[in-house]
Amino acid sequence: MERSRAAPKPAKSPAKSYVISLENRKRRGFGHQRLDEILTAARALFLEHGAENVTTRQIAARVGISQTALYVYFKSKEEMLDRLVADALAKLGAAIEAVSAGNEDPYEFLRL
Repeated sequence: MERSRAAPKPAKSPAKSYVISLENRKRRGFGHQRLDEILTAARALFLEHGAENVTTRQIAARVGISQTALYVYFKSKEEMLDRLVADALAKLGAAIEAVSAGNEDPYEFLRL
């Protein structure tokens, strides 16, 4: 005689997850300081040794975090470099706009 097996009962509601996504950190104010620290360290190391000679391990060590923690903020060294270049271009664009608007002395304003 074959017994019918009842389907397993669904688990009770799972425990609430306390993992905070990067988007929530930004929205709630967490992570901005660490992001700036990472970019500052990456910029300094890239200038010292050249981007091709710097590893994510070196960047993480300079900031004082694990290499794994670094990947919460950036997927790769190239993504950090892209961000640094984009930030520099944004500053340059803002400076050019201000100079063309005639608000500042061009020589002083273009000093980045």
